[in-house]
Amino acid sequence: RSLGAENERRVAGVNAAKMLRYLGRNAEALDQLQRLVVEIGPQGFGLGLVFEERAELAFATGKPEEARHYADEARRLFEARGMTADQQPSRFARLSHLAEPTG
Repeated sequence: RSLGAENERRVAGVNAAKMLRYLGRNAEALDQLQRLVVEIGPQGFGLGLVFEERAELAFATGKPEEARHYADEARRLFEARGMTADQQPSRFARLSHLAEPTG
């Protein structure tokens, strides 16, 4: 498989987890995200997207500390790849909101 196809499949996996969260199928969403973390590895491309969705899932299920952790990690990974708040203002604003002590 090409790297492009792998990345597309990972993005699709994150989007599937997001749709599961929207449907209230949170355990399935978490399973999907955990599989992606294992597949991607600790510094692999796409991990920021996975952690971003993991933060959203934690927030949606009343786990603000977990949401804060994953939002901070997602932001760190995005920034390490050269993404900035100027380029993605709404994404970084949402991550900042998820990382607030009160969520």
